[in-house]
Amino acid sequence: MLVALPVSRSLRTLGFAAAVTASIPLCLTGCAAAPEESTPLAAELRASADSDFLALPAEREYEVAETTLTEPIALPFGGTIDGALDSNGFLVLTDGVITKARIGLSLANLPEAVFVLTEPAVLRPEETPYGTVTAVGTLSVNGAERPGIRLTLTPTQLGADSVEFDLALSIPDNPFLVGENAPIDRVAAHVVLNAR
Repeated sequence: MLVALPVSRSLRTLGFAAAVTASIPLCLTGCAAAPEESTPLAAELRASADSDFLALPAEREYEVAETTLTEPIALPFGGTIDGALDSNGFLVLTDGVITKARIGLSLANLPEAVFVLTEPAVLRPEETPYGTVTAVGTLSVNGAERPGIRLTLTPTQLGADSVEFDLALSIPDNPFLVGENAPIDRVAAHVVLNAR
């Protein structure tokens, strides 16, 4: 006596057996060990002994030597200031980038104004030998701080022993006299810094 099996069940069984049989050679091929003699996929990189590829960037520190006004300043109580100013501070130059700076200026009997760099300023002497650079920092006068002050610098000399800049500082709301509206809007000067 012949027993008839359901057609759908026998087809499923045959399909499963065919799938298992077909996948075994693929698995054996994919799991096989790689041949022992394989060629490298990347070339080895080497730097010559005299190369400065891994050298640290050159960092030079300069100290403020003198500051001379290039435009006279009218004082709030009458008179003007012209000539040399009392100044102090330093500047760090690393591969054409000013990474740190602090410049203090004293104007007559007014409190000292101190500018501290808060963002690196990139000098590009190869593009424009004496191009103007904007340095962003905080200006503090008599305990009051004004962040986001922009100081324009024009390098006039960049050397290993000294650097010189023409600088211009626009002063918003005149922080030289805290709480007063003094007529000092701008300071323009030439700063000479010598290497330490």
